[in-house]
Amino acid sequence: RGLKTGNPAAIVLPPDLSHMYADNLHWLDRFLELGGGQFCDAAAIHIYRPRPEEPDLELDTRGFLSLLERRGFDRPVYWTEGVYYPPYNLPQYGSVVHKGCSTDNVKYGAFSYDIGVGERMAAAYTMRTYLMALRYSPRVRHLVDWAFGEYYFLGEDWGMRGVCYVPLILGRLLGGAHFQRSVEVGKGYRCHLFADDVVATAALWRFDWNVDSGKTAPAEVVVPDPGCPVTVIDMMGQQRPVTVADHVLRLAVGSSPLFLRVKPEHADALARALALSQGPEKQYVSFKA
Repeated sequence: RGLKTGNPAAIVLPPDLSHMYADNLHWLDRFLELGGGQFCDAAAIHIYRPRPEEPDLELDTRGFLSLLERRGFDRPVYWTEGVYYPPYNLPQYGSVVHKGCSTDNVKYGAFSYDIGVGERMAAAYTMRTYLMALRYSPRVRHLVDWAFGEYYFLGEDWGMRGVCYVPLILGRLLGGAHFQRSVEVGKGYRCHLFADDVVATAALWRFDWNVDSGKTAPAEVVVPDPGCPVTVIDMMGQQRPVTVADHVLRLAVGSSPLFLRVKPEHADALARALALSQGPEKQYVSFKA
C-alpha cells in the first residue's frame, strides 16, 4: 500500500528467485499458495544458466508458467536478471563463455580489439535467450542482461561488441512481430516462427554442444523449396545469398541464429518446408515439459 501511495504506477514484484530451474520453484509455489500474489503486479525470476539450453530455458519457462497457471496468477512475467555470458575463454581467470556468470569474480574490460570465438558465442547465447523471451511474449515483458558495460564495448572509444547488436537486430527483424508457432526441425535444433503484417520470420539455430564448443562445424540443413522467395539474414543482420537447386535450399545452421523471411501469406509454406527439412541425425523430438 505504501508503494502504491508513493507511486501508483509502480510495478510491485515478489522476491525474485535466483534461478528458474524446475527444482527451485518450491518457494514461489508456497508464496503464491499463501496468497502473496495478491500484492504483486508481476512474477519475477532470474534465468541464469550455463547455456540457454542447458538446462533448457524453454522447458523451464513452460514449467514456470504452468506453476503460475496452477496458482491462478495470470499477470506478466519479468526476467529481472540473466544472460551474462563473458566474451572470452580464459580458463586461468575462470572465464568460460559456455558458462554464464563464470566471470562474476573478475569483472575485466577488453583485452584486445581482436574479435574472437568467445565474443561470437556470447552474442549467439545472448540472442538465443532474447529469442526465447520474444517467443513467450507478451507474457514475458522484461529481460535484463546482467553483464557489465565492459562486456559490451571494445575500449574507451565505445566500439561495440557483437552482443550490442543483439537487441538492435532483433528490434529491426522482429520488433513488430508476434510469435506464431514453433517448428520441429530435428534433434538439437530450435525454430520459432514470428509474423507481422509485412513479413513472416523463422528464427533457426542449432544448440548441439559439439557445435557450440567448436568441436564440429555447423551442419548443412536441406530445406525443401517452399515455393516462394526466401530471404536469409544472419545474426549480425547481414543478408546471406540464397540459392535453390534441385528444389531445395541448403543452409549452414550453427550456434548463431539465422532468420528466414517470407511474405506473411507464405508463412505456412515456410513452416511446412522447415518441418520437412533434413539434417544430420534427423530425429524429430517434442519439447514437452
